[in-house]
Amino acid sequence: MSSLPYFFFGTLMDAEVRAIVLGGALEAITTEAASLEGYARLCVAKESYPTLRPARGQRVHGLVVHGLAPEDERRIAYFEGVEYELVPKHVRLPSGAEILARLFLDPGDLRTSGPWDFAQWQQRDKSALLEAARHFMKEFEVGAGRTTIDARWRAAWSRAKGPVLKG
Repeated sequence: MSSLPYFFFGTLMDAEVRAIVLGGALEAITTEAASLEGYARLCVAKESYPTLRPARGQRVHGLVVHGLAPEDERRIAYFEGVEYELVPKHVRLPSGAEILARLFLDPGDLRTSGPWDFAQWQQRDKSALLEAARHFMKEFEVGAGRTTIDARWRAAWSRAKGPVLKG
């Protein structure tokens, strides 16, 4: 197991998403609330997931996840995709203690479209993401290479969201 926990600030805060991504192996995993100072959580433009941007005086609430095995980490990296890089950052626990945790940050080139709200995402897009994630993680289990991952994710997401109705 890795020495540093992960900090999840987006869709992986949801227990059902974590279960799909990790293949249901959740026995050794513990979670606790935490926050990351100096960042804002923003929606990636035309997507349903967030990214972080430096933002003085702001704070992002999320979860610290302990007990991930190397296979869990491979599954998470596959789910997160190539546009993010895993970096260590200090996060604050509710007790006030600060710990070092790893999180996925994009290099700052993803376009954003305003704040991302976890509760709104759960109401609006969670069910589609669960379905897409099931298909996507099956690709991981059969050894799909990174070169085809983005196309397969888009296809899984399109199937899950269904046809877009224009009003």
